[in-house]
Amino acid sequence: MKLFFLGMFVLAMLGCSSQTPVVEGTIGLVSPTGSSIDLYNEDGSLWYGFEIVHEESTGNEIIKDPNPEFHPYAFRLEYTPVYLRVVADHGLRYEVIANEMTGLRKFVRKGLSVRFQSWEEHILTTFSVRPRSGGNPIRETPAEDGKPVGTPDDILIEAAEFSGDWLKVKWESRNDTRGSEAMRGEGWIRWKEGDRLLITWFYFA
Repeated sequence: MKLFFLGMFVLAMLGCSSQTPVVEGTIGLVSPTGSSIDLYNEDGSLWYGFEIVHEESTGNEIIKDPNPEFHPYAFRLEYTPVYLRVVADHGLRYEVIANEMTGLRKFVRKGLSVRFQSWEEHILTTFSVRPRSGGNPIRETPAEDGKPVGTPDDILIEAAEFSGDWLKVKWESRNDTRGSEAMRGEGWIRWKEGDRLLITWFYFA
């Protein structure tokens, strides 16, 4: 099911690389390393403390004190951590989009409790990817004039590595039950153009 719309602590404290690509006005994503994340106002006061807790009466994981103004980039309680898009790196904290519906911005403090990922790092952790439009086929080479790869209609596409605006992918037919070489392969798709994202992705099957 499609969702709506982690590096290391030392790298986070040093700030984002100047080579980090900007995608749709953002430089990457931040997520908690545990079950909670605090968001702050610009003046440093606490705006909202998001926390997932275990409810003994039902045995389920629930969100403690939900905030109706909190709409992260991606979140599914059963499977996916909270991901917030990062607008800017301000040294000791990240400026993030706390509400994807309204564009509300808040701040997350850097530290061991959060992880930052560039867009490339994040995409490589996903289950599968797919072009947003039919005009972005898998090609043999990472170039606009690269020959399109002939693939079956129903394929699973896995992100493999990046080269600039291009993403190397591995694909296989969902209907391949015989391990046929003709039903799997690899190629390149363009994952962004300027700061515009050209692919979408899925976190689980």
